[in-house]
Amino acid sequence: MAIRNEELWPHDIFKLDDKGRTTFNFKVLTVDRAFDGQYGYGLKFVEDPGELIWNLKGQWNEQERKFDDYAGKKYQEGDRVEVQLGHRTYTKKDGSAGEGRDVNRIRPASETSQPSPQAEPAVQGTSTGDFRTTNQKAATGQVLNILVSLTAAGLTDSIGITEEAAFAIIKEAMIGNLEDKPLDLSTLHTLLVPVEEQPAEQPAEQPTEQPEEGEEREELKW
Repeated sequence: MAIRNEELWPHDIFKLDDKGRTTFNFKVLTVDRAFDGQYGYGLKFVEDPGELIWNLKGQWNEQERKFDDYAGKKYQEGDRVEVQLGHRTYTKKDGSAGEGRDVNRIRPASETSQPSPQAEPAVQGTSTGDFRTTNQKAATGQVLNILVSLTAAGLTDSIGITEEAAFAIIKEAMIGNLEDKPLDLSTLHTLLVPVEEQPAEQPAEQPTEQPEEGEEREELKW
């Protein structure tokens, strides 16, 4: 089943870790207000009931031991964006608990929106249409939900696959969904039921997240 936290918007969780970081599923949101000043760059979203600021940052600067300022595309009120948000807890310099809200990934929604699907052609040889029954599609979706749950719980080894492979499969499924493609878990099937005649391909590595700044990191405030 899908992982949700009803107390933490936007609720639907992609992954958790043991460092107090929560990564949410991608969502299409509307920019309510943008903040760009001496404390950095951040956004508020119309859909956020808490009306909180979600911060954007640049790459980790190893020499200065902090994140560079955000230098990407700037957004305006009313812009529709596709974002993956993140929530984290950390310890402040004074020893008190803090929390941060980050925009991990963002792009204009128009770049990924798909036109209305056209009628699928009749089944022929190599057609790429999705001709599975409703039950078959639901069963495949249930398998993906189980994989997400096992990954979040750190139990992927119980089914004989690595956490890195699980993350890669989930990422592949998310990209396919954004591109309006049928859910394909053939990589997972190969790992669970290996074909002896030929070795299974290694799954693509999950992009490495930016380093955690830890205790020195302060939340942006306006």
